[in-house]
Amino acid sequence: MTQFPYPVPIGIPDFLAENLSSRSLVPMDLPTEKTGKTGIGRHPDIVLPFIRIQKECNTKSLTEEQKKIFDNFKTSILSLSQYLGFLDGPGGSGKTYLLNCILLECNKLGLKVAAVCASGMALVLLFNGTTAHSTFGFPLNVHENSNCNWLPNDQRSANMKNIDVIIWDKVSMQHQYAIEAVDWSLKDLKRSDALFGGASVLFSGEFRQILPIVNHGSIYDQVMVCLKKSYVLNLLARESLTKNLRLGLSNNDNTENTDLFAAWLYKLWEGKLQSSEIAKVPVTPIRSKFSENILTLRQDVVKFVYGDLNNILCGGTTQAIIEYFKGCGIITPLNSSVHDINSLLLNQVQLPSHISRSIDLILEDSANEVPEEILKSIQPPGFPRNLIELKHMTTVILLRNLNVGKGLCNGTRLLVHEVRGHMLVYTVITGWRKGTTVFLLKIKLHYEENEDYGVCFSGYQFPVALAYATTINTAQGQSFDYVGVYLNTDVFCDGQLYVALSRSRFKKNFLLCAYGQTKCVTNVVVKTISH
Repeated sequence: MTQFPYPVPIGIPDFLAENLSSRSLVPMDLPTEKTGKTGIGRHPDIVLPFIRIQKECNTKSLTEEQKKIFDNFKTSILSLSQYLGFLDGPGGSGKTYLLNCILLECNKLGLKVAAVCASGMALVLLFNGTTAHSTFGFPLNVHENSNCNWLPNDQRSANMKNIDVIIWDKVSMQHQYAIEAVDWSLKDLKRSDALFGGASVLFSGEFRQILPIVNHGSIYDQVMVCLKKSYVLNLLARESLTKNLRLGLSNNDNTENTDLFAAWLYKLWEGKLQSSEIAKVPVTPIRSKFSENILTLRQDVVKFVYGDLNNILCGGTTQAIIEYFKGCGIITPLNSSVHDINSLLLNQVQLPSHISRSIDLILEDSANEVPEEILKSIQPPGFPRNLIELKHMTTVILLRNLNVGKGLCNGTRLLVHEVRGHMLVYTVITGWRKGTTVFLLKIKLHYEENEDYGVCFSGYQFPVALAYATTINTAQGQSFDYVGVYLNTDVFCDGQLYVALSRSRFKKNFLLCAYGQTKCVTNVVVKTISH
């Protein structure tokens, strides 16, 4: 092979390492620029969000509980000892804020850090965060003998070999075999018998919230595959936060009402409002509307959270609209309900629309012939819809990791600015890259044949979905100023109700709309894992 005389720019191998885990420039024998200890394959433009996090995450504002954990971590790092900790606490207790303060400190110390999250909200929650799957490369369908997909001498292996710290948020949602795969792979790569190859580890999660998803499994199947069943948890020191810091005071709230609401949420979190694992619990401490008319419930929750949406979009500035969408959220258990609410709100916007239709192809190695109309009706989890309707200033959520270094990560919320043929122009409205303008093209999406859909196909579509409403699972870890919880059906997983009811910063700005007349809703708490 002819020797290429000039080094490859630093962004290219970093982009491949972060976004295309199976691709590397090493086999091409191309010289690359040297990188410093600024993170795992990070881009030079990290300076801008780093300045932002310095302003937003101030260690002087930490509570006594948070400061104690922060000091324990820093002392361990400075003494060159391996830190092994698990941070827990109810929703809104400041776990993610503390993690970002620790990430800021690690950056100051020049440490190589993997900041990851079990859910697709990694970039929204953590400074420079990514999903655990995209960073570590473990299989999507893990088993007890799974390992991470690290090729010899590639960029990812080089990054992982020098890793100093792992910050892993929402780890209670991660499958135990995924966590163990990272442990075994790091031990092998670093040639060390120490947990995670000697890297310091701080996990954060809450087993009384949402557990790992198990296809066609029960809540007890979820318990059997979570971190609590792994040898890893027993080797971590327990660190706890107890105070609800998310719940503040609005103009018409008072301290007593807010404290009572926080105390009620804590009892719900602990499962003390019920004697059985699946039971009806009263919701008298919160504003609620019950009805057997689904359409009325849907309209009520939309009006409460978004008000006159069309007037705001037509008369507000771009920055005002970004802040408006960032502070509003409707939460519901099912994807079908999310679609219904999103469609209702989109129809309220009196602006020109753009229709994007996917181009779907059945792959040649697929054994089944499927009519085109059936193929277009298939809606696998995490895939964009076959037909997407978009309007100016509507909000969408990204469904794929496109460019982690640029803030285009699964779970990132975007504001549509304009449609240019087959290209969309957006502004990022969540995460450390908020305010950035991005251009998005249709991408190729591939679906493997499985027991749910007996066909293997690929398609071209914008990897986005409308984001006026979201599922409870996606909302975990987020906070909103105005929250509507739409329960047209019962919750069905451990901790879902608590997650839904604890997303609001203000008690006054919260509304529960539920089907029925009993003023009670179903709650699921698996006692064996909660205690």
